Amino acid sequence: MKSKAILSLAAAIAAGVVSAGTFKWAISTDKDYDKISCRVFSKTTDSDGKYLFRDVDDAKDATWFSANTVFFDEDGSFKFKHTDGNTYDVGYLRFNLHSGSTFLGSTSKEGLFYAGPTGGIISWEDVLDAIQNPEKGKYSMDIRSFVGYNQEGSSIGTFSIAPEPTSGLMLLLGAGMLALRRKRVRV
Repeated sequence: MKSKAILSLAAAIAAGVVSAGTFKWAISTDKDYDKISCRVFSKTTDSDGKYLFRDVDDAKDATWFSANTVFFDEDGSFKFKHTDGNTYDVGYLRFNLHSGSTFLGSTSKEGLFYAGPTGGIISWEDVLDAIQNPEKGKYSMDIRSFVGYNQEGSSIGTFSIAPEPTSGLMLLLGAGMLALRRKRVRV
């Protein structure tokens, strides 16, 4: 019985850490972009009611979160180091498309809306849910054209999260359970 409990605990921990580490995205748009940036926002607001943020400019590579300023902690939580020197949990994400120095649009509902649940920003909880529950299908968010500050632009594409990598983890855990069961039958 102890073996089962240990394996279950290990599976839960691995699912949290590996799921977070397999965050991958796809962008589909007919716009000609050459750069993707991402602004990560804190989960909670500061004393002024604003979400703290950090910009990540090398988001073209799906491993952009390995930067020193944006990272996964040992417990699998997604964090960023702010310019104030403190570390914060990531609560929201906003991906931005650029063509040269021109800002084409972003995944926020309204132009350069600051951040938070009402701004149409991608919630990190939604990202984790999509990764951990692939049976629900892809998670997607519109990319909207930039027309002005806090003005809602038209859709110019889609940002999607593809949660396929967790199926490999499930296969590995299934094999572990079979091995455990087989060991019990031999005894």
